[in-house]
Amino acid sequence: MSEPAVAVCELTADGIREAKAYLAALRNDAKAPFPDGLLTEPHYARPVAPAVFVAPRSFANRREAGEYLSARLEPLGMARIAGNAPLWSWLGMFYFDEAVGRYADGRRRVSASDVAYVIDPLSARRGDSQSHRNRLLAAWDIYTRHGAERARGLLSQRVSGMEQLAERLLGKMEAYRSPGVMALANRLYTDPATGQQKPGIAGGGSGGNQRPPGGIVRLLDVLDQLYMTYDVYGMTAERLLALLPPEFDRFRPA
Repeated sequence: MSEPAVAVCELTADGIREAKAYLAALRNDAKAPFPDGLLTEPHYARPVAPAVFVAPRSFANRREAGEYLSARLEPLGMARIAGNAPLWSWLGMFYFDEAVGRYADGRRRVSASDVAYVIDPLSARRGDSQSHRNRLLAAWDIYTRHGAERARGLLSQRVSGMEQLAERLLGKMEAYRSPGVMALANRLYTDPATGQQKPGIAGGGSGGNQRPPGGIVRLLDVLDQLYMTYDVYGMTAERLLALLPPEFDRFRPA
């Protein structure tokens, strides 16, 4: 039997502090207990209005999460959803088991950055792009902003991860918000047969090549160079593809 739906809330300032304290404790002790009442007690959480409901569940990938949250949160309206740090902090903790990664032995792999689960309201008000690294907010925003096809590669990834393609694009808001750039990245770096990201698009890590030819970091570098001459963030994927140098040929769609 499925679990009953729960009224969506926003974390209060006390709730956000309690959530951050839990994350800190969890990094030191994998068995630290989830805070009692964090998601329901009035001093920690306040229901949103109009009332909307979500149910405990798992998500195979960002697309499933984005599609589900988009439908459930729609009555709140975009202005109330986007950038709402208390809302996404509550959702990040409600779906914590979906948002947190796992080691091979099953232990939780908690991100070193709280924003993966809990967003600081002050940084959100400043429009800090770091808030888009919140795992649930990223899934919802990618899905609602770009749709299942334009962002197929990003949406095929697990909710708990922040792979380099997503990390780089979400870290550069001009590129992320551009329909043409997102469609271009999808065409270059997504396998059309599987919907999964192609290998070799990111740097090799510590001591490796951080800007492999034709990879995502090089793409953003090249777009910055082209921006001196072209309105790259307003162009279509087809026009952008025609401007890319030969180093991107290995990723060009057949």
